[in-house]
Amino acid sequence: TLTGLTLPTSITSMTEFNAGELKTAIVTMVNPTSKPFDYSAELYMGTNLALMASAPFHLDAEQSKDITLPVTMPLEAGTYPVHIGVFSNGQSIGLYKAIEDVVIAPVIEPWVSPTGHLCEGTSEKDEDWAYLTLAYDRHPDSCAKYRRIFSGWSPWVEFTLPAITSSKLKCLLFKRTAPETISKVKIEVYYSGAYHTEYEADFPIEEWFEVSYTQNSVTKVRFSFYNTTSYRAFPHIYEVQVFDDTA
Repeated sequence: TLTGLTLPTSITSMTEFNAGELKTAIVTMVNPTSKPFDYSAELYMGTNLALMASAPFHLDAEQSKDITLPVTMPLEAGTYPVHIGVFSNGQSIGLYKAIEDVVIAPVIEPWVSPTGHLCEGTSEKDEDWAYLTLAYDRHPDSCAKYRRIFSGWSPWVEFTLPAITSSKLKCLLFKRTAPETISKVKIEVYYSGAYHTEYEADFPIEEWFEVSYTQNSVTKVRFSFYNTTSYRAFPHIYEVQVFDDTA
């Protein structure tokens, strides 16, 4: 038999880890007998005893040894009890529970999507734009589409969100014209009681790009596209996200 199986203080006092983080469990094994034996150790996490790591080891008579078990932490946030199983010659010697459980911290997403939208100069939402909720559904393969003919600046489309401390946003845009006549986009950010123009230039097609600004409490962002002629032009907004500096 094995006795004195424990997890050292360095493991039991560091119980909160990040999802997917690589850590090493150190387990002290003691062979109290007068004969040498070959063993294997298995580390399990969770109430379902999911196997996370295993390692063979040898102990001489009355030998004590620290066994290392590299463990990749689970991806799901939650609390995981930890057990160590010990085997020799194909037989289970015992299942030992760690002193403390391991806690996987929830992943905090720093990029925040808007929660609503408004269109300028219309009596109803979405009159000029179709599928505006797709611009903040966190699926970059779907998009909001402008569906009116316009010359010059298009009406503003505004995205709202709860106040967050932010210093940048990112967006994924597209322009479909024949010939290409949309020359730029204007992006404004609402803070300190007013809108501020933070970007007015051409933009990459179907590529994320970021716009930085002075850190403030942000509650709204808005977009307008410039058409140099009266040709039919259809700007698309695939995704808009605002960075939470406190995350």
